[in-house]
Amino acid sequence: MLSSGASILVSVSLALLAGTAPALAQGQDDCANAQPISGLGSFAFDNSVAVMDGLADPLCDAFGTQDIDQDVWFAWTATDDGLHRLSTCNQTGVDTKVAVYDGSCTAAMLACNDDACGLQSETSWSAVNGQMYILRIGTFPGAIGGTGQVTITSDQPVLNPANGHYYMYISSPLDWAAAEAEAQTLMHQGVPGHLVTVADAAENDFLVNTFGQRCWIGAFQDYGAPGYSEPSGGWSWVTGEAWTYDSWGSGEPNDYGAGEDWAETWATGDWNDMPISTGNVTGYYVEFDGGGDPFGSNYCIGAPNSTGAGAEMSATGSPSIASNNLTLRAEPVPAGQMGVFFYGPAQILVPFGNGYLCAGAGSVGLFRLYPPIPANAAGLLSRAVDYTSPPQPAAQVAAGSVWNFQAWYRDPQAGGAAFNFSDGFEITFDL
Repeated sequence: MLSSGASILVSVSLALLAGTAPALAQGQDDCANAQPISGLGSFAFDNSVAVMDGLADPLCDAFGTQDIDQDVWFAWTATDDGLHRLSTCNQTGVDTKVAVYDGSCTAAMLACNDDACGLQSETSWSAVNGQMYILRIGTFPGAIGGTGQVTITSDQPVLNPANGHYYMYISSPLDWAAAEAEAQTLMHQGVPGHLVTVADAAENDFLVNTFGQRCWIGAFQDYGAPGYSEPSGGWSWVTGEAWTYDSWGSGEPNDYGAGEDWAETWATGDWNDMPISTGNVTGYYVEFDGGGDPFGSNYCIGAPNSTGAGAEMSATGSPSIASNNLTLRAEPVPAGQMGVFFYGPAQILVPFGNGYLCAGAGSVGLFRLYPPIPANAAGLLSRAVDYTSPPQPAAQVAAGSVWNFQAWYRDPQAGGAAFNFSDGFEITFDL
């Protein structure tokens, strides 16, 4: 039991973990000798005198060509599971075109992009820890090569606490059908993605407030639907779920010029019907459905840390004591930094360190879930909770009990106290 939760949490001595990317990486001109790299970070490339080595692929179809010219190659090994983003945005003056292959030069192409951000490129795919991926960094055919940086980051979706689903925005000029196909290749926590489906105004508002992008959503007109008619009949979701809500803009849908049978959302949250292929829509929303009914509720404040955001608590599994399958999560936390989950019976809001103490001791105490654990490369801190092994008898989690959880973590790059907290997360447990 913590007589002073704050002082004992601060007393935890934690090691620093760090990684660096190879500074001299430039890429090889032939795929067979692709330059080995690994982990997250920025890697230099130089395709000034490179010649085309790879084959055309339908996934790379952009502006009338499926080729990537002046390509250099890297053999990148993932150091964590999950979604990853490859980007040359704001890092070169080259008109880039990039692709990712599944493990070898002859393997399937997983992702490709031409102009996600002006003339530069950005694409995402699901990586598996320890697996190698071939990265192809080239130019749009006819463009001039040069030097620059390509950045590989862990690209984690954002949790919507209201429904337990995760969401992300992908910048890409793909048409609606290709965007849905690519969304289905993305995975998060073992759940495949799909173009977003919007069940109500609250979910629509979440997308606007979190991302605020003009992009594709998972709505289309089903020509075989009993109520199909132009312009407003037969609209359906890619998941097959019931069409119970819409947010069409003024005068939409209107099937302007015919063939506008797929939906985009504007940054304001208003929807518009569009042709399946258009240069005006340059991205899409992906949704990863939850594994069950959401549980738990967030409260208090997760103050911003050195990632630029505040760490938010969530949980997977269930609040069932019999199932004993609860896993606590806090993200984003600075990658590699150590943290500790703790819990108590009360809710408080006390400024402390670089953040706020949200879980209070009440008359019982605060309890830590040891040992400390590092955040993974994606900035995720997670720990399974075993109800059969409480830290102390007074910390026993039982059916009908209500506990408030929080994460403490180191953040030396932020300065100040060099540590911070997530927000709080209340869970009511059941049988």
